[in-house]
Amino acid sequence: MNLESYLDYIAAFNAQDWKRLTGQYYAPDVEIVFPIVTLSGRDEALAWFVAAHEALFETIVPQRIAIDGHTITVDLTVHFVALGPTDYLPIPERGEAGDAVTVPMRAHYTVDEDDQIVALTVEFTSPPQQTQITP
Repeated sequence: MNLESYLDYIAAFNAQDWKRLTGQYYAPDVEIVFPIVTLSGRDEALAWFVAAHEALFETIVPQRIAIDGHTITVDLTVHFVALGPTDYLPIPERGEAGDAVTVPMRAHYTVDEDDQIVALTVEFTSPPQQTQITP
């Protein structure tokens, strides 16, 4: 996977186009480890992304991308905005509409010869910072 295709992956994620994201970029047997959940397989990933984002908007902003063959390491800032009640914010309590959380993260991807992601591990590099969007 080169920089252009990785940025296209980010665009699909930020558009919350979960079918395209999982179908185009994830191998059928992908293993994903997020700080709040572990997912096995493309179908489980798709179901989780859809459920997690019913009341949540998430945006990924890459800061540093290192591509080395089949390994990609990315430092990123991830922004979450609760659109309604949700248990999917990376904070201990249930999120409510207007809750916003920003988290610096590092993502480690392994891609296969077809440029599909076979493994993804994400870790927080600093604690989540919570704010509230107010009128």
